Amino acid sequence: MTDFFADLEQQLIGATAERAHRVRRARARRSATLATVLLAVVAGGAGLAAALAGSDGDHGAPAAPTPTAAPHTIAIAPPTRPGTFTVAVLNGTRVPGLARGVANVLQNRNYKIGTVTNAAEQGRAATTVEYAPGHRAEATEVAAAITAPTTTLRPIDHATRTIAGRLAKVVVLVGSDQAASPQP
Repeated sequence: MTDFFADLEQQLIGATAERAHRVRRARARRSATLATVLLAVVAGGAGLAAALAGSDGDHGAPAAPTPTAAPHTIAIAPPTRPGTFTVAVLNGTRVPGLARGVANVLQNRNYKIGTVTNAAEQGRAATTVEYAPGHRAEATEVAAAITAPTTTLRPIDHATRTIAGRLAKVVVLVGSDQAASPQP
């Protein structure tokens, strides 16, 4: 029986040493990952600082003069990522499949499509893009993506919200102008 206990003791000693080695390797990997992330953040910050400073990468050339800013400037919102919010498309015309066509165009441009159905009103001439509170920038991008000749932006109303569903942050109410405009 002493061989059994001696073997067990050796196995425990070996396992303990192996565990310590695995822990050291895991810590080293975490440190390397953290260092990489910090380096990326610092490099990104340096790039952003250079971009904001107007650097064009040519350190020997004098910087171009910057135009004088107006006393009241408007901050431009950063572009949104299309797949991060849901777009509903409602057909406001009697043209069958028009909403599905617009939804396909948006989906091909990586927008996440929600409800695609008919709108309550079927006599809409111009396309309207409605948006949930805080999502005007997304609505502006969607309006540009559908390339309608005339597009109106406005906050979403209760009737549209009911048809489109709660998940939709932007709702396209397709008008007959989409039937005449070529879709990519």
